[in-house]
Amino acid sequence: MGRITSDAAYKFLIKRLTEHIITKEMRYCEMSGHPLICNDSVKHKSHEFINQYMLKKGRVYVMPADEAFL
Repeated sequence: MGRITSDAAYKFLIKRLTEHIITKEMRYCEMSGHPLICNDSVKHKSHEFINQYMLKKGRVYVMPADEAFL
């Protein structure tokens, strides 16, 4: 699993993953008519998504150069 080596990379990942997960859940809530609630299902899906994302990044996570200062 990808190892995060800097605070900047950690902050970048938190922002990116949060934005992605919230956007995905908001789309689901709009379609289903349910309010956005962080229940066990959302926590589990988020955990799985983060694990899969970090596995794709290799042993050490390297922040993309073009997005390093967002």
